[in-house]
Amino acid sequence: MAIIWMNETVGYDPGPVNLGVVRLDRDRVLIVDAGLDKGRAGKLVRLLTAEGLRPYGVLLTHHHADHTGGTKRLLSAGAEFVAASPIEASLIRQPILQPYCLSGGAAPLPELTIKFLLPPAAPVDVLLEAGPWQVPGASSAEELQIVDLPGHTPGQIGLRVGDILFCGDAMFPAETWRKYGLTYFADMGQALATLDSLDGLSAALAATITGHGEPARIPTQLIELNRTSIEALVAAVETELATAYSTTGDMSLEEAVQGVCRRLEVEPIDISEHYLHRATVQAVLTHLCRMNRARAHLRGARLGWCPVR
Repeated sequence: MAIIWMNETVGYDPGPVNLGVVRLDRDRVLIVDAGLDKGRAGKLVRLLTAEGLRPYGVLLTHHHADHTGGTKRLLSAGAEFVAASPIEASLIRQPILQPYCLSGGAAPLPELTIKFLLPPAAPVDVLLEAGPWQVPGASSAEELQIVDLPGHTPGQIGLRVGDILFCGDAMFPAETWRKYGLTYFADMGQALATLDSLDGLSAALAATITGHGEPARIPTQLIELNRTSIEALVAAVETELATAYSTTGDMSLEEAVQGVCRRLEVEPIDISEHYLHRATVQAVLTHLCRMNRARAHLRGARLGWCPVR
């Protein structure tokens, strides 16, 4: 295996999560995302060493464990700083916040503190905002620009290097949608708005490197795939709401999760995946409420959801 170079400056190490490489000068590189654990990050370090390169800094697109778990390994290999957006930095520094969020603010079940949901804490030294970015103490042959890409997580960012964009998990390949069906998003409205902004950028991009799967040489096709997939998920929730309204008048969040999973032929493999499905359906319901297409109401001590009629 070797780093796949898209041009003289930008490359990536393919894997369960693609790790980006941006050449800054003769031997220093910026790493985009760190992988799940020290083993994944260590593989990248070995590939860099074989090419006479070394990590100088790490940019984390978002806080999820499969993108941050190897950060300390990259720091031990010489990386001098870690950069992320302000919101994501809070969760990277204090990863226990994610299990608490999935648990509605309550102490999480042990099943929510597994490796895939609770990575090691990592320092974040540089807080990033959208716009041109000058890497501290270095320069790149290509202009670097931070791009806001919220939706999958609240503060997800991407890195544009010339005409190539690292977009984290703003988009997923077809195989991810087929495998998981109910793919996690924190905010459906933001996710759709991010796809619109990517659509506006697409004409200027030669390739988009996603967190999973092969780079998209024609970003518009991947954008449309993700828009269609999200809209299908929203439609599934709306159909469940309409069905419940015609029979019982409303449905609980748990009933909505059950109905959507049944409709999409998705069955969670464990408790942690159920909580991820639950959060995604909640995100859809919130999106529908913001669009005035659904509403939440209390019936005694029961929170119910129904369509707006």
